[in-house]
Amino acid sequence: MNKYLGNGDTTIILDVTDPENGKDYALRLPRGKKEFDIKFSRRLLGSFVDGYNKLKEYGIPVPRIHESHDEQYILVEKINHKFDLKKLLSHPEGISKEELKEAYKALVKFAERSAYFKQIGDFHAEQLVYSPKKNEWVLLDWHVNHKLVENIDDQAIMSKTFFNKYLLELDSEGEPLMKWRWYGKKEKVKRRLSETEKEFIKLVQFKVEEMRKVLFNREANWAKRIESELTSLSSTTHLTKEEYIELITSYPEKSTNFFRSKLFEAFHNTAEVFEKYNLSIEEVLKIKSALVSSDDDFAKLVELSMSKVKSIEDLDKLIDSHILDQKVTRKTFMRISKLATEKLNLLISTSKLSEVDRNALTRIAANKLYSTSERMKMARALPKHDCMLKVINSLIRNN
Repeated sequence: MNKYLGNGDTTIILDVTDPENGKDYALRLPRGKKEFDIKFSRRLLGSFVDGYNKLKEYGIPVPRIHESHDEQYILVEKINHKFDLKKLLSHPEGISKEELKEAYKALVKFAERSAYFKQIGDFHAEQLVYSPKKNEWVLLDWHVNHKLVENIDDQAIMSKTFFNKYLLELDSEGEPLMKWRWYGKKEKVKRRLSETEKEFIKLVQFKVEEMRKVLFNREANWAKRIESELTSLSSTTHLTKEEYIELITSYPEKSTNFFRSKLFEAFHNTAEVFEKYNLSIEEVLKIKSALVSSDDDFAKLVELSMSKVKSIEDLDKLIDSHILDQKVTRKTFMRISKLATEKLNLLISTSKLSEVDRNALTRIAANKLYSTSERMKMARALPKHDCMLKVINSLIRNN
C-alpha cells in the first residue's frame, strides 16, 4: 500500500503497487462500522463489477478492472486526474484557461458517448474526473442499474437539469450558499449562468440529440429488415428453429432499448411464426432476454408463450425469471396472473406432480405478487389429500 486515496459511504480506496510488475492500482474495499453495513458495501462492490461490461461495451471511459474476488475487493486501473466535474462546474478557480478549454471539449465527447443511456447507475459529478494524460473524462464509480435510451426525448445523462444541480453560489469555504425561502425552507442558491455556460449546455444537448437521431435511424432500418424476414416466414418456414431464434436475438453493435422495442414489435406482429416453432421454455427465455425491455412487452410475451408451457416448472421459469428481478409492476402482474393461474390449475388437474413440480408450485404460491384469491384457486385445483394443500393454505393464512 502506498497511500490512502479516499472513501465514499460504502467504499475505501487505496493506492497500491503490485510487487511483481511494479504497476500502481486503486484497490477498492468495502467500508462500514457494522456487519450489516459491510454486507451492504460488499453488494455494492458486486454491483460495480456487474455494471462494468455494459459501460465498456458502449464506450464510456472507465478504469480497467484487473482483478476482483467474491465482493471482497476490486483492483482497478489507477486514474491520475486533476479535478472532477463538480469542481469544474461549481468552483473552477485554479484551473488554467487552457485546461478549461480542453476539459470542456472532452466533456462534449463524453456527453456524446453517453447518448446511449438515459441512466447510468449512481451517476453524479464527483464520480466523473478529468485526466489530462488521457485528455478525457473518466467515470470512476457506478452501480449496475444502467438504463439504455428508448425514446428520442429521454432525458440525457448530461441534461440541463443535471448541470443546474452544480451551478451554485458558494461561500468563502467553497460550500454551497444556503438561503431561507418564504415557505420556511433552506435551499441552495443557484447562480446565473454565463453566456459561455449557456452555449456549452446547448451544444451538449444538440450533440446528444444528433447522436440519438443517427442511432435510432440505423436501428429502425435494422428492425424493418428483420420484420420483413419474419413476415416472409408466415407463408413458408424456410428457417430452422435455431436460425429463427438467431434472427430475432441478433443485435447491431451498441444497440439501444429503442431497437429492442422495435424488434419486439416486429416479433409480436408476426406471432403466428412464433407459434409454428416448437420452442422450449429455455428458448423462450432467450428471446425474452434479447427482446423484452418493458413490462408491457413482458406481458405480451407471457400471453404468446402459454402454449409453450408444458409443466409447472416451465411456468415458474417463465413468470419468475422476470418477477424475481423486481422488474415487473403490480399492474403488469395483475395482467398476467389470470393467465398464469388458469394454466397452473390446468397443469395441476391434468398431470401427476413430480418433486420438481412441487418445488416450483411452492415458489409460485409464495410469490408475494399473487393475491389470496389466486392462491385459493391453486388450492382448489389440488386433490383434497395432497400435502401441497397445507403449504398453500399456510401461505393464504399468512398473506
